[in-house]
Amino acid sequence: MSHPLPLAGEELAQLLRPWQQIASKADAFFQQVASRYPGQLRCREGCDTCCQQDLSLSLVESLAVLARLRSPGEPRRAPASAPPPSPAAAEQPCALLQEGRCTIYANRPLICRTHGLMLLEREDPAQQEGQISVCPLNFSDGPPAADSILDATLLASALAVADGMARRALGIPPEIRYPISQLVAQGWQALSASTGG
Repeated sequence: MSHPLPLAGEELAQLLRPWQQIASKADAFFQQVASRYPGQLRCREGCDTCCQQDLSLSLVESLAVLARLRSPGEPRRAPASAPPPSPAAAEQPCALLQEGRCTIYANRPLICRTHGLMLLEREDPAQQEGQISVCPLNFSDGPPAADSILDATLLASALAVADGMARRALGIPPEIRYPISQLVAQGWQALSASTGG
């Protein structure tokens, strides 16, 4: 079953509520680690080192981006005559950057919120061991304590649940993802094709 777009008001708020809860917890964890390790986390608003690519997002995070793009004072979508971004571009900065700053910082995706933290990634949530990754700008004095390492696998699982709820509500298949450049250029129309609208 497809659903009309764009969404607004309480309907949109309800779809975004699970994502916002996850984002709030991720932000709180980031702040906790930043307070515990002052000067070791250089990732902050205004740092765009990791923003030099066109990420593709889940549906629920696309809704968060579109909701922010529609807010007063936020960037508007590109004119219809603007050419679409080239998929072959090797290094295409995020379309949400303006003068090196994120224009939707409060609604940025989880990958952007958690970048800079030391991340544990596992192939299976049941595994104890996994791969640790971190931005090379951070923790130059050594790794943080184990309780300051973010379990990225559990975070991804929580995001998948929130995304699944939004997809079921809107009738959008799970395999479809949305490049940020497409969301900026097409607005809600970027989702319309996947809902049959």
